[in-house]
Amino acid sequence: MIRHVMYLTLLTITLTGCSMWQKVFTPPGIIDKAMETIDSPVVTCSPMLGWLGGICTLSGMALLVLTGGRMGWYPLIGGILFVVLNYALAMYASWFFLPVVIATGAISLAWAGKIVMKILKEKSNGRNI
Repeated sequence: MIRHVMYLTLLTITLTGCSMWQKVFTPPGIIDKAMETIDSPVVTCSPMLGWLGGICTLSGMALLVLTGGRMGWYPLIGGILFVVLNYALAMYASWFFLPVVIATGAISLAWAGKIVMKILKEKSNGRNI
């Protein structure tokens, strides 16, 4: 029971410390300016791709350092590609999503046609499904 209280107290102090750090060490107006930049309709990046790219890049660098350059190239290159993809999607989303929607619709239509043809063929052979 004492351990749980100690963990809860430590968590509370940590969370309070994190919120106080932002209030004490951030110059006024910087957060408002950052929020305006994030909320602007011009650039809408995917936070998932940004986080994934950052984590992959950092883990690739760590692997390169820890293994002496033998491992870590794939995560490093993958992380950079995720960040570039995130930027490309933010800038050219309207050009990207319309062909993707059309292509997935065509694939779904072709797959549905194949299933219907299979059902009709099995019905004409006398097998009931």
